[in-house]
Amino acid sequence: MPPALPLFFLSLCFATVAAADLHPAWVMAEGGIFRTWLNQANGELSPPERIAEVSAASWLTTHPRHRILYASFASEGSSGIMAYAFEDDGSLAQRGQVLVESGWPTHIAVDPAGSLIASAHWGAGTVSLARLHQNGVPDSAVETLTFALPFQGAGPSPVQTQSRSHWVGFSADERLLYVTDLGNDCVWVLEPQANPLALRIRAKIELPPGSGPRHISQGVDGRFAYVNGEFDHSVTQLRRTGEQGMFEALSSQSTLGRTDHEPRNNTSEIRVHPSGQFLYVGNRGHDSIAVFSLDAETGAPHPIEREPIRGVWPRDFDFDPSGQWMIVGGQHSNSLTSFAIDQTTGQLTFSRHRVTVPNPVRVLFVPSR
Repeated sequence: MPPALPLFFLSLCFATVAAADLHPAWVMAEGGIFRTWLNQANGELSPPERIAEVSAASWLTTHPRHRILYASFASEGSSGIMAYAFEDDGSLAQRGQVLVESGWPTHIAVDPAGSLIASAHWGAGTVSLARLHQNGVPDSAVETLTFALPFQGAGPSPVQTQSRSHWVGFSADERLLYVTDLGNDCVWVLEPQANPLALRIRAKIELPPGSGPRHISQGVDGRFAYVNGEFDHSVTQLRRTGEQGMFEALSSQSTLGRTDHEPRNNTSEIRVHPSGQFLYVGNRGHDSIAVFSLDAETGAPHPIEREPIRGVWPRDFDFDPSGQWMIVGGQHSNSLTSFAIDQTTGQLTFSRHRVTVPNPVRVLFVPSR
C-alpha cells in the first residue's frame, strides 16, 4: 500500500465525524496562523493546516463582537498587529494593520467595547495603544501611540536588567489597562484614553522580588485575579479592593514541588477555567500543567496535580468552548496535545492524541458568533 494511503484514510475517517462535534483551534506557529479541528467527542486533533502567513508572530486575539482575528507580527524594518476577517469558506482575509515602532509585541488585547487595541513590547518595555474602527478593523491611517512608560529599575534576577512589559489586559469596565512588568516585578495600572489617544499611570501593584510576573488571568466574578511568576515558578493571588478596578497582592505559592526548582524551569501561561473553579499554569522545563482548585469564598488556589504535557516546553494552552478539553502547544517538541478536563476535580487526562505543528506559541479557541 502506498505510504500516503493510510493518512488519506485517517483524514477521511476524521471528516465523517458530525460537524457539531468538531471545533477549530487557531495556532500561532512558525510561518503563520494554523488551524486544527478538535473532535469534542474524543479529543482527536486533525493535522494542522496553515491558513495565513505571518512573520515572527507571537499572539492571537479576537474582537468582542465582530469576526475579526488579530495577530501580532515582526519583520525586518517593521512590527505591529495584523487584522484578519474570518471568511465563510474557512479562510482568513487580511483587513488592515497597525504598525508600531517599539519592537516585537509579545501580547495584544482588545478592550470590551472593541474600540481600542493594546500591545506589550518585551524588548523595549513599552505599551502601544491604537484605535479601532467601528467594524473592528484598523488601517494605516489609525493613529498609534507608542507610550514609553517611565519604568525604571531592575529586579534581582540577572535577566531583570530593565522594564519588560509582557502582557496587557483591559478591565471589564474599560477604564483601566493592566500591564505586567517582568523586569520590575510589578503590575502597572494605566488609564487609557481614546480621544485624544493617551495613557496615564494610575497605580503600581508590587509583586515578590525576582518573581518576574508574566501573565494575568481574572476570576469569572472579577473578585480575584492570578499572576504567574515566570522566574520563581509562582502563582500570586490578587484581590480586588474597594477602589474601582484596583487589586492588591495576597499570598504566593509554587507551581512545582520544592525539589523541582531548577534554573531551567519557568512558567508560561496561566488561565482560570470557564467554570471559575480551577486554575491552570504551564511549567516549561518541567513540561507540565499545574492544576489548582479555587476556593469559592476566598479565591485561594489549592494544588491538585502537575500533569505532563507529553511534549516539550508548554508555551501556551487554551480551553475549548465547552470547557471539557484543553489543547497544549509544546513549543520545543513541535506538538499539540489534547487533554480531557474533569468537570468535578479539574484534573487532566491525556487523550492520546497528538499532532505536529512547527514551534507553536499560541493556541486560541474562538467562541461562536
